[in-house]
This record gives sequence, C-alpha cells and structure tokens, in this order.
Amino acid sequence: MSAEVVLLGHQIGYSASPAMQDAAFAAIGLDWRYTLRDVQPDALSGAVAELRGSDRHGANVTIPHKVAVVALLDALDPVAERLAAVNTIVRDGERLIGHNTDLPALAAELGELVGPSPGHALVLGAGGASRAAEAALNDAKAAAITLISRERWDELPTLLAHAVILINATYQDGSPETRPYGALGFAAQLAALALVPLVSIAAYALWLLFTRRTMGDPNDWTVKTIAWLALAGAIFMIGILVTFIHLETNPPGGTYVPPTFQDGVLVPSHIEPTPP
Repeated sequence: MSAEVVLLGHQIGYSASPAMQDAAFAAIGLDWRYTLRDVQPDALSGAVAELRGSDRHGANVTIPHKVAVVALLDALDPVAERLAAVNTIVRDGERLIGHNTDLPALAAELGELVGPSPGHALVLGAGGASRAAEAALNDAKAAAITLISRERWDELPTLLAHAVILINATYQDGSPETRPYGALGFAAQLAALALVPLVSIAAYALWLLFTRRTMGDPNDWTVKTIAWLALAGAIFMIGILVTFIHLETNPPGGTYVPPTFQDGVLVPSHIEPTPP
C-alpha cells in the first residue's frame, strides 16, 4: 500500500499541490500519494493524531492551522520554534516534528529581489506566513516593517507611498465554490445604487411632461427625452440586477475537476459543464 502525505488546511479545494507533489513523487520513484485534508479548526487535533499512523510520512500545513498546530507536535526545528509556526510535519517513528520552510524561502527571494538592507516593507496579514515574512525582513535588516491586518487595509494608500516592498501573506479564497462573478457583482452594486435616482428622474420627468401637455407647452420634447432615457437606464439596471440574482441562485451546473498534470503541463482546476 502506498504511503500518504496530506495537506492540512481549511477551504483548500482549489489547491494544485496534489498534482505537483504526486508528479514529484513519481519522478523520484516514490510510491507515495499526496492528498488534501480539509480540516475545521476544532478537528485539527484529531487530524494531527492520524499522522502518527505507519501509513503516513507527514504533512504540509496551511491556513488557518500554521500556528495552532504547534501545540500538537512533539518537537520543532529551530526555525519553527523561532516563529511558533509550522508548515511541514515529518513523522519520525512515533514522534511528529514541526518544520518551517517559509522563512528560508522568503529570505532567498528577498536576497534575489531587493538585495541586502531593503527599505520600508509592508506585510499584509497577521498569521503564520506573516511571521515568516517579518522574520525574513528583520534578518535582511529592513529599514522598517509594518504589519497590516485586514482591519487596517484602509491605511494602505498612505503606507504604500513610503514603502519599497510589499509582501502579501493573506489568504484569498480560491475554492471551487467561489463563483467568478466579481465583475458582474460589482456592476450589480452600481446598478442598485443608480436605480433609485434613475426611477426618480423618470417619474419627475413624466410628471413634468403631463403637466406641460395639460398647459399646452409646445416644448415638451426635452422633458420627453429625459423621461425616456431615465426609464431606459432604469430598465437596463434592473436587467443587470435580475441577471446577477439569477446566477447567484442558479449557478452554472458542472463537476469540479481538480488540477492535474498532462504531458508535464499543469492543467488548473475548473468546472466541467454538465452535458445537456
């Protein structure tokens, strides 16, 4: 039976790690397989305990468990101990050893991108990955380091004006359940904002048109044009809202296909439409 390595995280169905890791295992002749393990925070202890089985070699750890998993391990390497955050677990007999490869990877990238002594740096995030980023910047003797949690993102425009490097250590949900309606959703918000004034303008213009006609005003074509344009705009906005609501309540059908390697090329995850 093949041995297993898992990725412990939550809402990680988008991850391409199984395709990449399985290809790497096969390339070096290991009969191992790499699987995703979506774990709720309150189930992390049980998931880590399963790693002690003889059919497990270890795990990678991702958001949101990099910090919480530390207390569940038997020992930490010096980097993981320094950061109090773990992204790799290795089973050594009956013991689980925590490692952190984020810091050396970030240190190497900083050395190539900005060289020694970078200037003012911004780090987005407040989790395990941001700890590695802060440590790497400290080791590189950055002039200043500012950590920005999501609650402070409104300060970004001001802070970016004085920064020379930005590291994003936040999580962006890429799960297959996330539907790609960002542009349409933004348009729907604008439509909702514009709908009330457009309807109000149309109603007022129609009222003016009616009163001018009763008074025999021959120049009612201007008011008529405004009324028709406002009505057309309102109908268009309603159409956007109806389309958005329909897609949100009736998402396109299909089957989630995880990322795979084909002829050495990574094919990203996608939704395969259901045949009619």
